[in-house]
Amino acid sequence: MFNDPRKKRLAVILVCLVVLGGVAGFVGWRLDLLSQAGRCLDWVRNEGAGVFFVAMALLPFVGFPLSPFVLSAGALFAPSLGAGVVILCGVAAVTFNIAVSYWFAAFALRPWMERLILWMGYRVPTLPGGGKGVELTLLLRLVPGVPFFMQNYLLGLARVHFGFYLAISVLVPAVHLTIAVVAGDALMQGNNTKLMVAGALFAVVGFGLHFLRKRLAAKKALTRSLAGAGNVGEKEI
Repeated sequence: MFNDPRKKRLAVILVCLVVLGGVAGFVGWRLDLLSQAGRCLDWVRNEGAGVFFVAMALLPFVGFPLSPFVLSAGALFAPSLGAGVVILCGVAAVTFNIAVSYWFAAFALRPWMERLILWMGYRVPTLPGGGKGVELTLLLRLVPGVPFFMQNYLLGLARVHFGFYLAISVLVPAVHLTIAVVAGDALMQGNNTKLMVAGALFAVVGFGLHFLRKRLAAKKALTRSLAGAGNVGEKEI
């Protein structure tokens, strides 16, 4: 049924996720996890921004998604700290995670990272001679599908140019974080004007990302067609 090893591994992961989801749903129903989640948010708020942003910097190393931090930071801390401070702290946490993830994948834990990537069915990306990896970085950061932590490790394994990697990798989540913090702050204050500004920003960014994705896809298709034409020409010669 599954001749492709990647499909087998993905099937195993999916079955495990379904089982875990069922167990989590049952436990959630028995323990009233919605109330527990509310208490957890209250605990985080009471512990302070330091715990939150340290967790934001560290947990994505082990696969924890970045989105819960991005979406909740504004509502939790913007009313007390101010939106600007929350955005700066969030960007600092993301920058730390992105930089250290690159170091893990490119140098410190490279052999283990390669095995993990291959086991999960991904290919270790390679750059053309002299390439800096700008297009690869943009592609992974803008096209949805690959988890955030896996993007970091794939780009580190490819050893894309660190300066371009850091600039692009910080800019994309920083934009999302800014919009989410403004929206969360507006929601907590009941400020409809700010909420409308956040909505407008979200629409503009969404349109811009869609345009960039189309440009990248078109460029990739053109490169492939030119490469194909070159191969045909070589065969005819």
